[in-house]
Amino acid sequence: MSYRKQISYLELQENGQRIRSAGYARLESLDKEEILTVQLNGQEIVSGKGILLYLQWESGEQQLCEMTIDQGRASCEKRIPLEKEWEQILGIRIPLERNLEIIGRFVRGGDAKKKPAQEADKQPREQPPEAAETVVTSLVPSQGDRISKRSAAENTLHMKDTKWEQLSSIYPHIHPFRDAREFLSVGPEDFVVLRERCYQMTHNSFLLHGYYNYRHLLLLRQETAGQAKYYIGVPGNFYEREKQVARMFGFESFEGAREPAWEGDFGYYLISVEL
Repeated sequence: MSYRKQISYLELQENGQRIRSAGYARLESLDKEEILTVQLNGQEIVSGKGILLYLQWESGEQQLCEMTIDQGRASCEKRIPLEKEWEQILGIRIPLERNLEIIGRFVRGGDAKKKPAQEADKQPREQPPEAAETVVTSLVPSQGDRISKRSAAENTLHMKDTKWEQLSSIYPHIHPFRDAREFLSVGPEDFVVLRERCYQMTHNSFLLHGYYNYRHLLLLRQETAGQAKYYIGVPGNFYEREKQVARMFGFESFEGAREPAWEGDFGYYLISVEL
């Protein structure tokens, strides 16, 4: 059994020229199917209208579904069965109005379903595009898989600052503490933008409890001694007992409007993450 996940940050383009970020697409490849998840943000120009999503294959383009955008946001998830003659999905395209379109591209490269890892090692590797992140896992990782993982990690480190800028242009900004720090409003479904180990927090009971009570989470970027650090903040009220429970689920601290926090103060329990 093998598993391959790719994330592509979508771009709004006009006549082939980038205007801004438009969301993300996640492609999960399993043994018998692929799962495509698309999240669009900031598309107010077509709110309330149906737009067509096309898959781009090696052999051409095929309509997959119709999406409806409400208040600038839309999402969809589609399962795509793998045929015997497997063909690689290269990206997605969503045509809009006035020569506008949303484009997302996935990494091309050697895949175990197309040729053995030993053969793939003999071929020159194509560098992944800057706006895509690829993670490949296998129950019995081959040498080619280990190289792919290392390359993906190095590429992610290289694009870390760019990645925050991309996320900052996609997600809403909020200012709960009225200071200069940057806070983004996210939900558990957005954790695909984090490192793979952090994505497991979608099963964190403390995090989910806070999210379902307040319907949002914080993604925070904070610089300490010239080094950028990132945190997820879960909304809630400060109580010593609640603080102890939060620590059991990995949350390191609490931040509210005043320091130290008083009993009952509203704020956020923080846990460090990696982009």
